[in-house]
Amino acid sequence: MRYVGEYKYQGFGGCDSKCHLDIYNNLVICTEYEDNEGTSITNMAEQLATMVCRDFDISHMFLIWNDMKIVMQHRLSNNS
Repeated sequence: MRYVGEYKYQGFGGCDSKCHLDIYNNLVICTEYEDNEGTSITNMAEQLATMVCRDFDISHMFLIWNDMKIVMQHRLSNNS
């Protein structure tokens, strides 16, 4: 299964939130949009992973999850 695109979810307090997903089989790369005014993917990681597994029929037992906001921040801090 392959999916690349926007994913909308209800954040904490029911706020509208969104992120970018790149899914290839059981690998999910979740990237924070700069204009996401809702709950961040970092604060919502566990719940977001559960929702993505449900919506895309991915077994949580085999899920590989990558939160790109953390990776990008790490790269930026190493280049300073």
